[in-house]
Amino acid sequence: MDDTGFPKKISLKSARIRSYFIEAAKEIIMRDGVENVSVRKVANLAGYSYATIYNYFSDLNQLLQETKLCMIRDVIVYMGSVQGEKVSNLDEVKRINRMYALYYLEHPHVFRFFYSYRLTNELKVTKHYFDYNLCPARLASAVLLRQRAHTRGAVQRVGSIDRISAEKERFTMNVGIIIFSRTGNTLSVAEKVRDACLAQGHTAVIERISAENEDPNSKLPVRLKNAPDPVRFDAVIFGAPVQGFSLSPIVKAYLTQIPQITGKEVGCFVTQHFPKPWMGGKQAAKQMCSLCQSKGVVVAEIGIINWMNKSRKGQIDDVASMLSRIGG
Repeated sequence: MDDTGFPKKISLKSARIRSYFIEAAKEIIMRDGVENVSVRKVANLAGYSYATIYNYFSDLNQLLQETKLCMIRDVIVYMGSVQGEKVSNLDEVKRINRMYALYYLEHPHVFRFFYSYRLTNELKVTKHYFDYNLCPARLASAVLLRQRAHTRGAVQRVGSIDRISAEKERFTMNVGIIIFSRTGNTLSVAEKVRDACLAQGHTAVIERISAENEDPNSKLPVRLKNAPDPVRFDAVIFGAPVQGFSLSPIVKAYLTQIPQITGKEVGCFVTQHFPKPWMGGKQAAKQMCSLCQSKGVVVAEIGIINWMNKSRKGQIDDVASMLSRIGG
């Protein structure tokens, strides 16, 4: 936030993803009321992991603050107001008041959100906000778009999650799948993840970490031979095997030495020999998350594949599908 209480300038990608969460929050508020909004519900409706929200909003309160500003704009557009237009007679005043009251009768959850629900450190809706977001040209364009949609018999209403899904389908990312694989198991999972990303319309490549000495029983310090650069990708998926009930030392060394990757979409997966995730998989996954957090990101999704589990194929398919959506 800047000193006016508005978000600082952000990238087009970040703005787009923030808008998905705001539109999802609006959907829940208008349908079920603000009391039923939660980070998990918003994330599920927007098509993301709940952890991803924290890459774009400090907490639920900030998300609701920005959602409220957008919903105020919706009310103004609904009323057909034009900034600077003079109200010349009593009938015009009555018309505006009727439209204002009608909106809240049609949307009682919005009324309660605006007037009964208290937000912490609520932002002031300043003149700067209205001048920029509700200028005549913007309002006229918004009203015209609504009229055209109505004339065409459009199914999607303004702010619908269906429109969000369509926009996401058109938004492609450059995904880097960076792995260490000694036996080939982790590589085979990475190939499934890559194929799933390609099916989503993204570009995706696998890049492998390597070390001078890859003997799992070696006590020598890890010296990396190949350390792929994650910075050049829009989204990064890290993959690693479990070694000795812990994360592979080679991947630990790699994640420790990479630069900050703040703002990236990040997912992870680990492969382990044993059939249950508590036999090293969960510990390794926790270590990966912690190392990624030290580089300025929150892991959006993480999967564990248990190689001796009879449901391994299903696990791989589920993890590939989940990770292919992190950069959506």
